[in-house]
Amino acid sequence: MFQVGYASSLGYVVAIWFLTGFLILLFDRKELRKKKLKKEERVAAVLGWLNVSLGILLWIGNWALQRLG
Repeated sequence: MFQVGYASSLGYVVAIWFLTGFLILLFDRKELRKKKLKKEERVAAVLGWLNVSLGILLWIGNWALQRLG
């Protein structure tokens, strides 16, 4: 019924976005906190949560595309 050409690679993109966000939150924030770089820690937190959120939203979108097609 409905075909999207990039849907097969979307799963990889979702995993990469989610994983990079998780790693930023886990490692980068910890290092920046040790070095007492508050602004950089906040930026890392925002970017980490943004990546995790985009990963989750794309996962839901990918799931919805598979249901429609």
